[in-house]
Amino acid sequence: MKVPAGGTAMVTTKQVAQAAVGALEHGKHRATYAISGINMKYKEFYKMIAESLGQTDTTVETASLDQLKPSAEKMDETVAAKGKEHAIHMGKQIEMQNRDAFIDPEETMSALKYQEEDVRAEIRRTLAVCAKEVQ
Repeated sequence: MKVPAGGTAMVTTKQVAQAAVGALEHGKHRATYAISGINMKYKEFYKMIAESLGQTDTTVETASLDQLKPSAEKMDETVAAKGKEHAIHMGKQIEMQNRDAFIDPEETMSALKYQEEDVRAEIRRTLAVCAKEVQ
């Protein structure tokens, strides 16, 4: 399986709740806060998905934007030919997923006083529930 080379910030629902309370109690008026628990590459996330589905033989590799964008744009063309569109055009989505949308969790953890969590364990628990639904 070929996946984008980028990654994104990940957070648990508990951290979101704690950060919301923290914003009310410690935040500045009209301030915005980008919250994160960890930063994760899509390759690691897709490996977790494959594992949750029991696909132990699935190889997950990163692919360049040049490799992924043509098929993403083809998906957009196929949908457009039916008079529809994706909410986010697949070509643009692949461009975004080719970048690291990482943030330093400590910046908002200290400001909003939310706690570190085992984000990977929470993702695995969620994927286990989802995997039961599709098997």
